[in-house]
Amino acid sequence: MIFKKIMSKTYSPVGFIIRVLAIAGSIFALLLVLSVTYDDYGIFRSHTERRIWHKEKNSKFLLAHKYIPENFDALIVGPSFSNNLNPADIPGYNIYNCSMSGANITEVRRAADLVLERGNLKFIIICMNPFMTKNRGVKGQQLGEMEYWKSALFPSSLSKSLAARYTYMPRISIKKKKVDGFHASTNGFNDFNLKKKNVNFKKIVKRSLSRGPKKIIINEKAMEELDEFLKNCRKKKVQIIAFYYPIYHELLQMQIDAGYWQRYKKQADKLLRETDIVLDMNSDNYADINQNPESYSDKHLSNEGARKVCKILKETLDEHYRIQKK
Repeated sequence: MIFKKIMSKTYSPVGFIIRVLAIAGSIFALLLVLSVTYDDYGIFRSHTERRIWHKEKNSKFLLAHKYIPENFDALIVGPSFSNNLNPADIPGYNIYNCSMSGANITEVRRAADLVLERGNLKFIIICMNPFMTKNRGVKGQQLGEMEYWKSALFPSSLSKSLAARYTYMPRISIKKKKVDGFHASTNGFNDFNLKKKNVNFKKIVKRSLSRGPKKIIINEKAMEELDEFLKNCRKKKVQIIAFYYPIYHELLQMQIDAGYWQRYKKQADKLLRETDIVLDMNSDNYADINQNPESYSDKHLSNEGARKVCKILKETLDEHYRIQKK
């Protein structure tokens, strides 16, 4: 409509360009003001609570610039296998879950390195699982510095966040309400089990066993990248708590029988030091998790399984700091 009014009048070429630019500038300025006002990623000012609305990888990367280092002194890092560990289930510690669904070590580090550099971390909990080191490099147009500037200066992030807000709002006439897995994500928790319906874990296990073991891919460069990250943590005097993700025992045994698991674990063990706290949750000491089908939704932890892991992590941290105080 505005453009039609401009076209209906006679302007000099320069006048026309000036008016078009003025309108575009006004619209951009308005959207920028809204973006600064909402400040979804805590880029412009300090916030004590910022949740995730969409695009988990990008959101956690952006939150890592200011919000996470200002509000938390510990991290959980890993792929989706640790993504539904709720830091609220580890009371007494100020932890942010910086895990990312589908992430490899390169992508995990894009956010974690920022917090390591800008924050004052006491400890970091890392989920050791082959998924994180089967490849490396950022997948797609994500996690780059351009995302930071796009969020700070352009309205695209704002429009997506507003759309996500609208989608999650309860509405009387809505036909299919979108499940909000990030409803409690101010500490990075991803409640992705909400999105899983009619999952039969026993059938998943039976199908996996019938298909046989999948070869565990180990990317040497990815392992080097993980090693570098762990060394940086030690250099910053950040205590490392590494836990091997508890794989359901029948599925793990299949990997052991094929010789795949031993090869992975041997390489992963080499990256860990005596000063690190290492929990092998695939051992019989954790049978209540890795031998209990109720601990799993699919090959990921169920909410019950995640709470059990969090309980163990809390006990481990309590014991570590109790010994340190002596």
